[in-house]
Amino acid sequence: MESTRKQQHTTCLVDGERAAKDHPIIVFRGGLDELSALAQLIAIKHPEGSVPAVCAWEVARRCDGIFAAEYSGTPLDKSPYPLIEKPHAMSHDPMTYFGVPHFFGARLADEPLCWLNLLRTKVRQAERQAVAAFGEKRADLVEELNLLSSYVYC
Repeated sequence: MESTRKQQHTTCLVDGERAAKDHPIIVFRGGLDELSALAQLIAIKHPEGSVPAVCAWEVARRCDGIFAAEYSGTPLDKSPYPLIEKPHAMSHDPMTYFGVPHFFGARLADEPLCWLNLLRTKVRQAERQAVAAFGEKRADLVEELNLLSSYVYC
């Protein structure tokens, strides 16, 4: 009798196809899962309705949408971001929009800002994993993650 048990070093890629756990798409999914977990932790750590909580819940929600679109092979459903209108422009010119220079390299003394900065770095990591996994085949996912990191930055 043949065993139907999966090998421990593989996992399901799509439609029953097996792949090594270090396959770029599996690494991307793991990074997205980690990003969502961090976002949920940040959201419950901060008061409901606060900027960190709203931002973190939005990241978790968008992770769900990105995962669903990737796994199903369907286009990503894009929707407006809460709290801000144009995250990409705002993140590239924070002096104009917020009166402060870029946060990159700054020593942040405010704990909520530190949590959001950590979240931003995890979004960037997921974006790099998406590029490694899909190249230009899923530009919609890469673009969404790029915009999402700008959103968290703002």
